[in-house]
Amino acid sequence: MYSLSTSLFDLPIKADEKQRWYLTIGGGLAAIQDSDWTWTTGGTVYSGELQHDNGFSAELGAGYDYGRYRLEMTWARNAGDLDAISVDQAGTAVSVSGGVTQDALFVTGLYELTEDDDSKFTPYLGAGIGYNRTKWDNVTVAGTNSGDSWVSNIAGQLKVGTMVEVSEASDFYLEGIYSLQAGYEVDDFEWGNVGSVSVRSGLKFVF
Repeated sequence: MYSLSTSLFDLPIKADEKQRWYLTIGGGLAAIQDSDWTWTTGGTVYSGELQHDNGFSAELGAGYDYGRYRLEMTWARNAGDLDAISVDQAGTAVSVSGGVTQDALFVTGLYELTEDDDSKFTPYLGAGIGYNRTKWDNVTVAGTNSGDSWVSNIAGQLKVGTMVEVSEASDFYLEGIYSLQAGYEVDDFEWGNVGSVSVRSGLKFVF
């Protein structure tokens, strides 16, 4: 009886130790993919791509750890430069200057791929949904400044990464992320999907 009662008493304590709130902060590199555009004017359809250079990525969030499962809400930013605009009908790409920034809010579920409590490494997979805003800043084509332009829509993301235990209250993580914002149409201008690939490292703090 003593052994049974002791075991039952210990169970909720172990469960509570796994279930806790945490904060994350990280940064790294981002590659915003080329995105299609289509413009219809006077019965004529023009199309092409917006081409981007690589930039940086950052993320800040909070979540709840259920053990092997985690649920978190994060703000993520990917940024880079606008490199060129291609026009299919002209068969050429025109060099441009300007910046591109993606700001997104995601709710993401993550699943740890191992139950080994003695391992310092914990690989995981994740998938999330949210809302993303892509903005092109101070766009200048052939010396002519056309100002800013932006699109926003529902977005999704996939994550694969691993955590490395630093202490009882913190973990280091390294992850790769693919995010995709759905296309958008305004007046006679249609933006295609805007995707990005990011690699981030950072810290997870539990409390």
